[in-house]
Amino acid sequence: MSPRLKKLASDWNTYLALVAAAGVAISASTDLVTQAIRARRPFIAWEEAQQFIRLNKAGPRAATQALRLALEDKNLAQRAFYRVNELVALAIGLDPGGEHSKVLFAELVEPTLRDAQGSSETAVLAAAIASRLHLPPSAVGPSAQSIAARIKTEADPSSLLNLGDALTFLSGKLGSQDATTIAAALVARMRTETNPYSLADLGHALGSLNNKLKKSDVAPGAAALIAMVSSAEANSQVSANLDIEIFHFVRFLGDQTRVPAFEALVTRTGQESDVRLLLPLARSSISIGHTLAGPVHLSIYPHPVRVEQVYVDLLKSPFLVGEAQAALLKGLEQSTGQTFSGDLWNFVDWATQTKAGRALNLDLDSPPPWQVGSAAEVSTDD
Repeated sequence: MSPRLKKLASDWNTYLALVAAAGVAISASTDLVTQAIRARRPFIAWEEAQQFIRLNKAGPRAATQALRLALEDKNLAQRAFYRVNELVALAIGLDPGGEHSKVLFAELVEPTLRDAQGSSETAVLAAAIASRLHLPPSAVGPSAQSIAARIKTEADPSSLLNLGDALTFLSGKLGSQDATTIAAALVARMRTETNPYSLADLGHALGSLNNKLKKSDVAPGAAALIAMVSSAEANSQVSANLDIEIFHFVRFLGDQTRVPAFEALVTRTGQESDVRLLLPLARSSISIGHTLAGPVHLSIYPHPVRVEQVYVDLLKSPFLVGEAQAALLKGLEQSTGQTFSGDLWNFVDWATQTKAGRALNLDLDSPPPWQVGSAAEVSTDD
């Protein structure tokens, strides 16, 4: 390749232009393609759109070749991922009958997904391509099983994230039997995973399958997520990530799991002083609390307690303000059927001045149970 051509290949538009101009006869090297991409952009600029138009004129085989080049190089795959919709559309069109999809999957996508030694970056791109192809579930299942097998032993957190994303892309095309098998692999890994970020990634992948699973398939993974978010080791970003996943799994938890999980979360929330943690912790608590009917038995209370009282006790925290406070007020709206519009005093007035509010007999004055006895530990010496 001439130095002049290498110099010209300075951005993604040039790469597309080269592919389009050469059509099916393109022979650009991976080196050129890597140089051709400089940035990931979420939108298509005018210049790039012109290159896609040229690529379209070159025909579907040119777009297929562009995908082939991307699947051969992990750096290119990371950039091509942002244009997978356009490239697949150019390669297969509307594809009545799915014949073009079957060929593209068999020749390019499936070998990449089933390559146990391949990069996780190309696996994500391959899965994203597969999610946009006209394929029956039976075609995707074995490839998804291969990704799940890699997840069982993958040690690198970044690669684990990518493989989890690959499963998420494939999830929509899986049958229930494949989904159940893959869920078992994810849950097995979640039970032993100690990295909270990786646990959240695994939870996200499992969550993408939950509409095809039974409660028994998901509950152990959900329990692992809750245990991590309620632990003292979870920082603000981890808690936020886990909170999102817990929301999707609450309906799979049995009563024997929900109540202890709720207690662990509200205790952690009530004792937390880091305001960055309080919003995800409050949301996680509400996600479970909303599913609990009637007074619940929590060991930190001397008697069965209404969820509304637990929320009130959380509101007593001087750190639980802003968005976290608004989330709890939203939880109180759900449980009481009232509207407080994010205003604490609207709730306090309703609880103390209306017949319905007073009927709940909420204690707005006593310290919350997780603070009882803590005052004795605070020195009163001058």
